[in-house]
Amino acid sequence: MLNFELRIKKMDTQETQKQKTEDTKRKDQTSQQQPGTAEQTVAGDMEELWVCCPFCGGYHLPDWFSNVELDKNKEGHLLSPDEYEAGGHARYVCPACKKPWTEKDRWRAVTNGKWPPAGCMVGKNGRIIGKVPITTNFSFRGHAMILPTEHMTINRMAKKWAEVILAKKMGDIGPLQDFYNSYLAKPFEEREKETSERRRRNGQELKRSAEEK
Repeated sequence: MLNFELRIKKMDTQETQKQKTEDTKRKDQTSQQQPGTAEQTVAGDMEELWVCCPFCGGYHLPDWFSNVELDKNKEGHLLSPDEYEAGGHARYVCPACKKPWTEKDRWRAVTNGKWPPAGCMVGKNGRIIGKVPITTNFSFRGHAMILPTEHMTINRMAKKWAEVILAKKMGDIGPLQDFYNSYLAKPFEEREKETSERRRRNGQELKRSAEEK
């Protein structure tokens, strides 16, 4: 089973030394922190990666249900897992400019992203908006959508999701729980709460980005 539930090492955001903030320095000091339990992650500042769209330059939190489009058949049902794996039937779409991303685009968005703590946002200029907590308990949560392409692609995730839905139709919710825990890095029992919160935060970011233009 994939183990994306807790934390992953943050990627280099390619900031210059002059632009480096105290918050970034704090992150550098903890980049080698080892993964802990889910409880320890929640108890920390819970940083999450806001990816940067390579087309419009806007930042947002990736969300499987809001940002990934999956082609369906004439009846409106998901295609077979093999069809998704073959490619051309699943795509990540920027919530701001609506541009579909290739895997190369997705990885550019990840490597140019920012890691604000929970409760903060990222402005279009890349600056973290909100009160950064003063804490020595740093935690990082990562999911499959921000992994390098050699480890995960949107097509592979789409295949897995199609398998999950097939299993659910047969009465087996085990794969669904595994998808939430391992691929989305979310506790299964909190899926509705977390999805609503993420959509709210993305909505705030889209509104703020529009006001900046």
